[in-house]
Parts: sequence; structure tokens; C-alpha cells
Amino acid sequence: MISFRSSLEVFSNILVLGYLKQKNGMLAAQLGTAEVRSIKDNQILAVFGPSGSVSRQVAEKAESLSLIGDCLREHYGANLGIRFETDKKAAAPVENEDRRTRATKEVKKLVESSPRIRMLIDKVDGEIIGVKKVE
Repeated sequence: MISFRSSLEVFSNILVLGYLKQKNGMLAAQLGTAEVRSIKDNQILAVFGPSGSVSRQVAEKAESLSLIGDCLREHYGANLGIRFETDKKAAAPVENEDRRTRATKEVKKLVESSPRIRMLIDKVDGEIIGVKKVE
């Protein structure tokens, strides 16, 4: 019997990061946005968020399903199926405008709370026009 936890690991590690990523990087990226919700009768249910309809279409192509099936068969040594759904009730992603507004407010708070940054801005008679996160 396949445990739910081990299947979650397979879905994220084996399919997305391993074999599938080497064979079809775009498909692996699309599957990376899905969440395994259940496993019943050798069938994995992967659910995409409300904005995942394009990802779902890519994953449901015949060639994609064949490649996913090969990955699952290689890992488990058994024929497993996968079914995709889109969860329309999940929280919608934050819009870009909301993100920008939030980032601007965070920068203003940072400037107000940091005497060093305030002093630097005053010294060069400047202003902060954008912030980039270093990864």
C-alpha cells in the first residue's frame, strides 16, 4: 500500500525535481504548482489552484500523462494513474498591484524606522524608487 506522505514526496521530488525535470522541464514546472490531495485505488489526485487552468491543460496532454505515468511506474514499480482538478475555491493569488503597494508601504516603514537609511537619503537628497530582493 502506498502512503499519502510518501506520494507527496514522490510528486514533489521524483516527478518535479528528478526524472521528469530532465525529460520535460516545462511539465515539471507546471506540476510544481499542483498539490496532491488524495490517493485512492492507485489513482493520485493532484489539484491546481484557481489560476492553474493552463498548467492543468499542459499536464493533461496525452504525452504529458504518458511521461508522468512512466515516472510513477519507475519509482513504484506499479501502474499508477494521476488525475487533475482545479480548485476554484482556493484563495486567489495576490495581484501585482497589491504586491507593489504592500512593498512600497514596507519600504516607507523601513525608512521611517531606520535612522541610518533616513540619514543616507537626506545626505544625498534622494528617494527610494524601488526595492529588489537578493536571493
